[in-house]
Amino acid sequence: MLVLVLLFVSGCSSYRLAYNNLDWLLFGWVDDYVELTSAQHVELEPLVRQWHAQHRQTQLPQYQALLFAIRAGVQSRPLDPALFEAWRVEVERSWLALRSSLAPLAVALLEQIDQDQQQQLLGALRKKIDSQREAYLERSASERVGRRYDIYRERMLRWIGRLDSAQRNALKQLVGLPDSELQWLEYRSLWVDELEQALMIRSNKQPFHARIQTLILSPNSFRIEAQQHLLANTQRQRSDYMVALINGLSTQQRAHLLSELDALIDVIGRLISQQD
Repeated sequence: MLVLVLLFVSGCSSYRLAYNNLDWLLFGWVDDYVELTSAQHVELEPLVRQWHAQHRQTQLPQYQALLFAIRAGVQSRPLDPALFEAWRVEVERSWLALRSSLAPLAVALLEQIDQDQQQQLLGALRKKIDSQREAYLERSASERVGRRYDIYRERMLRWIGRLDSAQRNALKQLVGLPDSELQWLEYRSLWVDELEQALMIRSNKQPFHARIQTLILSPNSFRIEAQQHLLANTQRQRSDYMVALINGLSTQQRAHLLSELDALIDVIGRLISQQD
């Protein structure tokens, strides 16, 4: 997730710096959940550097190709909903490829940590879930909607500039859809429980590796059916919203979006050609 966030949310200069220090950032993220020893860092560092180099060579070009396709679709109006759906599927495929490439690192890490570190990891994961649940329940329904609106509006501001009145009203309708955050937190709890069960059979490598692969590559298998239906419905409505938004962009907004896409395409190209 970290890589996609860096590429598609951060500003150009910040994610260029972040991506080139991604190995350090990954260790920083891990350290938020479990404190590794110096020996464990030394053991994992070459694996992380190798993953980083392979990601730069194999996955960044795919991100760039998708952005070229998106730019062409935005420029040629009107945007076909089927084309937007193809982009969404490609993003999901890229996300799966990223998780797949990280799976060997996750296995290597989990094989190295001792019992105390396992408990530290599980405890940190559950503490974060509890904190998120507490924060969610502390907000009223209107506060949750308002928070989602503010998050979306800030993202829109970056990509297309200020929204007009009709666009703001459409966004309010989108963020007013039923949310699934509590169900998502329940899913995360089930996922952590499954991770704990997997760690209990760590000495039996083949089934342990298989369970970790499932946790990383097929996490949706731990979602309850009601949440899957809600997510599918929300995704359809979000896609409809995005197609309508893009087709209704003003000349200035469309130029803003194309400029942002051009900048991102350029930076990814530089990252691809840059030596580690």
